[in-house]
Amino acid sequence: MPSEARSLDTYRQLIFRHSWSATGLGSLSAWPVLLRRSVDIILDTMQPSFIAWGGDHSTVFNEAFARGLDAASWLGRPLAELWGEGWANIAPHYRDALKGRGVLVEDIPVPSALGGEETRYITLSLAPLRETDTQVMGVLAICTDTTEKVRAKERLEQEHERLVQLLEDAPGFVGKMSVPDYRFIAANSAYRMLVGDRDVVGRTLAEALPDLAEQGIGRILDEVCRSGEPFIGRAMELVLRNPDGDARRVIDVVCAPFKDGAGGVEAILVAGHDVTDHVRSQQHVEELRGELIHLSRVSAMGTMASTLGHELNQPLTAIVNYASVAQRSMPTEPSPMLGTALKAISDNALRAGQLIRSLRTMSRKGAQVQQPFQVGEAVQEALKLTRLSCTCPIVVACEPDLQACGDRVQIEQVLINLIRNACEATAGASAPRVEVKAFRAGGKTLITVSDNGSGIMLDPIEKVFAPFLSTKPQGIGIGLPISRTIAEAHGGRLWAVNNPDRGAAFTLEIPFACGGGSVPDSRDAARTRDGGRVDGVAGQSLEA
Repeated sequence: MPSEARSLDTYRQLIFRHSWSATGLGSLSAWPVLLRRSVDIILDTMQPSFIAWGGDHSTVFNEAFARGLDAASWLGRPLAELWGEGWANIAPHYRDALKGRGVLVEDIPVPSALGGEETRYITLSLAPLRETDTQVMGVLAICTDTTEKVRAKERLEQEHERLVQLLEDAPGFVGKMSVPDYRFIAANSAYRMLVGDRDVVGRTLAEALPDLAEQGIGRILDEVCRSGEPFIGRAMELVLRNPDGDARRVIDVVCAPFKDGAGGVEAILVAGHDVTDHVRSQQHVEELRGELIHLSRVSAMGTMASTLGHELNQPLTAIVNYASVAQRSMPTEPSPMLGTALKAISDNALRAGQLIRSLRTMSRKGAQVQQPFQVGEAVQEALKLTRLSCTCPIVVACEPDLQACGDRVQIEQVLINLIRNACEATAGASAPRVEVKAFRAGGKTLITVSDNGSGIMLDPIEKVFAPFLSTKPQGIGIGLPISRTIAEAHGGRLWAVNNPDRGAAFTLEIPFACGGGSVPDSRDAARTRDGGRVDGVAGQSLEA
């Protein structure tokens, strides 16, 4: 006979020989049929099992339950005594079974004589024993020792807590979502910081971060679930809604699937780094590299301009001299147009020479010629020189006798550039219009040139002053940078804005006075310009 069978027979004999009369169950011969059959069942069961019967809940248990106990001492004892301190955890479920309901309770701690000195855990399956459909006489219970399972679960939880803490302190952002609703299970501090400290755990992506859902993150997660393959994104640009406003961030991210035993995706891990600062640093380096290239080009053009200025002064001198000879050779009663044309040739050649001298002086960072001049006259001179290339109406509004301090030739060149640009900007306007306004504001003189063209389509608008950046097909992008350099060399400023309705406006700000210097009379200025027109120019060099 197998040893297990002999052991069961021995334990069954122990049950039959036990002095039941001294217990609440009474004599074995008087036991009801239901109790006898129930005891037969648990004696044949290999799982630890017991029966509690009667008003005092006296117990009968099988050999599997009795291991480690002195069975003869505990058989027939009330259930509460049998479980000792563990009874408080069992009693509510036992009472439910007495009410005629089957009960399953998992992982009940039992710190009692039954469990020894160490607290153990059991799962109880409680079934009511009915004498009739409405009368419950006792309860049959099958016990499963789940201590090792609970211990393993505790170890997993501890490992999980350590992992969570490790991820919490990680420099990169980490989040975990369940599928298919994409509900956040966890998110570390870096993740919360990335999304503006919003509460995400326990909420779906659509609920917690609708701004990300709107930017296609949900479709990426859908593809990870469908394919079971991770998604890797580099330098992804996202706009995140934060309490301080929308923030544009750049991230490197991986969305990795967690798979169950059958290969299905049960969760998604989202991890990565916020590389916004790194990307911006790279962009800044590229901008600096571009600026360096621009500076080298400007330097090269400065050298080229100096060389060209030297070479151009010779033909300009010849032009002035030939104009002078032509004027002296005119008949006694010349044609008015001929005299006007020869004077214009001489004046503009002289002006070109003055411009070359002032620009070469500025490129050498020498002292600028700072003299008071009449702004209205400078504006009119600039308009005269742009008349042929600018056909749109130009409205001028200058304060009377407005003055400024600086190199008039250079300031006129700035105005010529601004007026020409304004005229070209109105090419597509149905009613093109350019306005030139000059007025005083404190110790400054302001001259504004505005148009009703298409405006400046650059962001930021300051890019319009970047060297070699032109919005015109044939432009080379040096007019505005040179104009701003001239303004700053005069201790002033040049800036641009888009008009509220249409077009753009450029404003030149320069000093109003030169340390108390007076404005020269326009006739003196004319005499200065005319001083070398005929006799004084012959044999002169225009070169500085």
